[in-house]
Amino acid sequence: MGSKQCHSPNKNICCIGVPIPPVPPTPPTPPTSSCDIIGDELCGNIFIVQNQVVNSVLWESLIDTPVTGTVNIFNDESNSDPIVVQIIGNIVRVITVEPGNTRSVSVSDLQSVVLINDGANASVIHGKYCINVTYYRVCPIPL
Repeated sequence: MGSKQCHSPNKNICCIGVPIPPVPPTPPTPPTSSCDIIGDELCGNIFIVQNQVVNSVLWESLIDTPVTGTVNIFNDESNSDPIVVQIIGNIVRVITVEPGNTRSVSVSDLQSVVLINDGANASVIHGKYCINVTYYRVCPIPL
């Protein structure tokens, strides 16, 4: 069983029948994919003094992956002037929030949220904002 005759021109070479197990197939390389979904909630206060000109960035994205987000703006009921916010994403949207109200806008490809005030406010303006963002963090492929 171990040896068999060889028809080799070289008489010193012998063929041995050794069973060789089949080689398992190479597993496919896993695709590059997003690894983690990250969610952040960023909240803060809005305070604008009388006649102050403001173009203040409340939030901006500095990452390469697309960000989806919801922006919530609350204008305190004691204010006499609206709060104006520019939301830049897949569309540019300016929202005006009257005193005592909250406005919410959800945007894909969110890039920045900017507080805008032209300085014509008759009194102090205060309110709150919350920005909820979701994005993917790409994980390296293990070697």
